[in-house]
Amino acid sequence: MNEMFRAIATLYGQFSISAAELDAVADRFAVEMESGLMGLPSRLKMLPSFIDAPSGQETGEYLALDFGGTNLRLLAVLLEGNRKARVLRQKSWPLHDPESGVDLAASSMSGDALFDSIASAIGEFAPTGEWQLGHTFSFPCRQVTANKAELIRWTKEVRTAGVEGKDITSLLTDALASRGLNRIKPVVVINDTVGAYLTAAYAGEGVVAGAICGTGHNVAYLEPEAHGGRMVINMESGNFDPGMGTAFDAALDKSSEKPGEQLLEKQVSGRYLGELFRLVLISLSNAKILQFNSDRISQPYSLPTEMMSSLLTDESSALLRIGDFCRDLLELETALAERRVVKTTAVLIVTRSARLTAAALLGVLRRLDPSMTARQMIAVDGSLYERMPGYRETIERALVRHLPLAAARTCLVKDGSGIGAAVAAAISSSRR
Repeated sequence: MNEMFRAIATLYGQFSISAAELDAVADRFAVEMESGLMGLPSRLKMLPSFIDAPSGQETGEYLALDFGGTNLRLLAVLLEGNRKARVLRQKSWPLHDPESGVDLAASSMSGDALFDSIASAIGEFAPTGEWQLGHTFSFPCRQVTANKAELIRWTKEVRTAGVEGKDITSLLTDALASRGLNRIKPVVVINDTVGAYLTAAYAGEGVVAGAICGTGHNVAYLEPEAHGGRMVINMESGNFDPGMGTAFDAALDKSSEKPGEQLLEKQVSGRYLGELFRLVLISLSNAKILQFNSDRISQPYSLPTEMMSSLLTDESSALLRIGDFCRDLLELETALAERRVVKTTAVLIVTRSARLTAAALLGVLRRLDPSMTARQMIAVDGSLYERMPGYRETIERALVRHLPLAAARTCLVKDGSGIGAAVAAAISSSRR
């Protein structure tokens, strides 16, 4: 029992973030923002979108393409004006299809094949009519214009060959042309974080920034003075280094597709939290705190982040759901003390994720309002923020504590990648 208490105490020391540490991370984040805007070395890319805030009066029916870390989605979106938008219909395709074995995100897949698959899906989804298409592409790109963006690098373990360094709109346009789909015109390409901001701003939420807390992590905000005027800036904040990594973070990073990059994302996003959880459980097993009989836990990324939600909501006195998890997935019969260790591990990893996310948001607010007196709203899209127990509350508690003079809040924005792409298409089309 003493060994178990010591193990829990060690985990608290590794994953807990004090108020002073959170404050320091936020300050460094704000400094990195300034450096990036000035063209100085920075972990934050501070990429221009060439898009201003919407008026909320944009109208029209648009096709939205959402290419993220898990699925390919297509939506028909109606902008009605008066800050109202509706998704008329939508359909999604997994990047990895278990039935066919085709994995669009694998290194064995070429860029041409990937975009041909996307064009095929677009033709299936919109078999008739002329459409203007807004494309949400949720990876770091070097934006040249609102409709020209070159992929800097893949993230979220996507590895498709022949896309990095290429213009995404050209790849999509060529694929559409090869299938005779010239009636569909890609008019803008944005990041999903920019989409979250645009969706909330169109609805009139008075937001200053948009964030993604899901498979990936990122923040975008409206910069008052960028490239000669107001512009939404995609920070690619997942690449920030919070400087608080554990041995588990180091092991995850070392085995990732691109070690040394996306360090904040690897500590906070849904793509990686389940893997961190698995690595900690293995460590507890090696220390004889837990005794697993299953080989499943030895397989990388075998414990999905979604499963942690169920563990966090187990409030039964005997932690029966956690007992079932240990029995079903790990082939481990557990005593109550062992179940408490498993739950504590999940709680610590998720709480650290939310607090580091709060530190990034706090850094943005300090950059925008150094006096910290204005009312601020940040729109957030993503499964962690929406569905992970306690995640939103942890973020907001941190903001309240560190913004004593300002009324800072977060709000959920639904379908920012889809509606945001349509809003961006409307803004871009109005300039033509």
